[in-house]
Amino acid sequence: MKTKLAYCDRCNREVRVVWSEIPLHGGQAPLHDPELVCLDCGTACANAICSITNLSHVVMENRVEQLDKKP
Repeated sequence: MKTKLAYCDRCNREVRVVWSEIPLHGGQAPLHDPELVCLDCGTACANAICSITNLSHVVMENRVEQLDKKP
């Protein structure tokens, strides 16, 4: 995965973001669209909506956990 930097208004700094990878299945449609994941979500984001993705902190933490589980 290739990380990029994006400015976060809530944290007032640049944070690392990554697009989740699309599973490839031999010519068939992917199971899901790539999702933007903030790798630096933390206490400043708790109980709030992400200013980059417009998703809740809980959803972002779940995406980070899913990335960690991928081989």
